[in-house]
Amino acid sequence: MATIRKRSGRWQAMIRRSGHAPISKTFSTKSDCVKWSRQLEAQIERDLYLPNHSHAHLPLSDLLDRYRVEHLPKLQGRVSEGYRLKLLRERLGQLKLSEVQPHALTAYRDERLVQVSPASVKREVALVLRVLRIAQMEWNISLPCGIPSVRLPKVANGRNRRVTDHEIQQIIENTTSTLATRAIEFALATGMRRGEIVSAKWENVNLTERTIYIPRTKTDTPRYIPMTERAMNVIQMVPQNGDDLLFPMEPNSLSQAFRRACQRAGIEDLHLHDVRHESITRFFEMGLSIPEVASISGHRDYRMLERYTHISKKHLSERIDSLNQR
Repeated sequence: MATIRKRSGRWQAMIRRSGHAPISKTFSTKSDCVKWSRQLEAQIERDLYLPNHSHAHLPLSDLLDRYRVEHLPKLQGRVSEGYRLKLLRERLGQLKLSEVQPHALTAYRDERLVQVSPASVKREVALVLRVLRIAQMEWNISLPCGIPSVRLPKVANGRNRRVTDHEIQQIIENTTSTLATRAIEFALATGMRRGEIVSAKWENVNLTERTIYIPRTKTDTPRYIPMTERAMNVIQMVPQNGDDLLFPMEPNSLSQAFRRACQRAGIEDLHLHDVRHESITRFFEMGLSIPEVASISGHRDYRMLERYTHISKKHLSERIDSLNQR
């Protein structure tokens, strides 16, 4: 029971519990004093009480490490998220929770904006804030300064880099790994994401119906992807060596093979994800509707498709001419 006493016209509650430092607070009325003491005793009884200063000296690295163990394995993008966690641990991990304030994250944001793109910085800062929110809501970690308010960098619209057939041919000719070559060709033919390609399994390929089933996607929505004749030709050239996967390779290995092929071919400003952009754009140029393309690409929000559809002016002109001739 709390000790309630009146001192100098005010009411003071003193709570002493084994394993806890004495806790006291003063109120103007006895009823408020009793109410507070009962609530606090109930929290201590259920191990829910943490004094505001209890985690002030806890390093941010402890929270990042716990997030890596408990949450990272559940994520689709755990590889790239893992790299961000490692970077954040190196750059900000030494900060105590009492030091994780707006000015610290703002300084980090501004420093990183000189080094990498706004999109990358936005993901990094957002990850710190996400870890702090989880720590506060799920791990019962008291944040001395709360969740910092930080203005995230403004990210420009998506890339509009088109990939030409000549560039694709140059990349294929300069890719030293046959498996990576087939994976790149498959990406262009299907519009699948890198992670979906390297995790695709033979058991989910239906050659009769010409579909491939993707049970686990970025949006957590399984989908069937129709395979064009071009995709079918790639499938038939992929060797089956007893592996469950169509393309048994690490995601970063595929990206690295693509990047090195571009360097050998002298192709600049081109990323593996641009191949997905190109594939989706070509689906639109074939005349497919937005719902049809979304069912292939896996976009749940049709507005997101605007980032991927950079239809060439020449194609638009030809399309308008064909409609006028009807």
